Amino acid sequence: MQSADLTRYAGQFVWLELNFDKAENQAFLTKYGAVSTPTFYIIDPKDGHVAATQAGAMSLSELQQFLSRGAHNVFSKTQHTADADLTRGDANIAKHPKEAVTAYREALHLAPANWPRRELAEASLTTALQAAREYQLCAKTAASEAAE
Repeated sequence: MQSADLTRYAGQFVWLELNFDKAENQAFLTKYGAVSTPTFYIIDPKDGHVAATQAGAMSLSELQQFLSRGAHNVFSKTQHTADADLTRGDANIAKHPKEAVTAYREALHLAPANWPRRELAEASLTTALQAAREYQLCAKTAASEAAE
């Protein structure tokens, strides 16, 4: 790890960078549904399921939040139902965006108003709507969430 700000994650993650254009990486990218770059995944080593997904570049703060969310999803024994739905959305967003939309909506419906992952779920819902080609609903949702 290059940044001292990430040292708390040392030993929790294996860092892997794959070139989107190389043929030898296509099996992985297809399996996990990477359709854009960069796309970040936290994959549970126990069973290979996606514990968290983030498309697009992240600031250091966003990266730390992403890593914390992924670690929580992998190592936590209990989760709020909304957290489980957020994780389910992340697992489906690349290959099954309509299922991700359903999961993110359910997370937002079940979560309390002060849920710390609300903004993330709202942003993820917008991304899933875009991936599902629900462009008008995507724009309406983004505008509605931005107004709050």
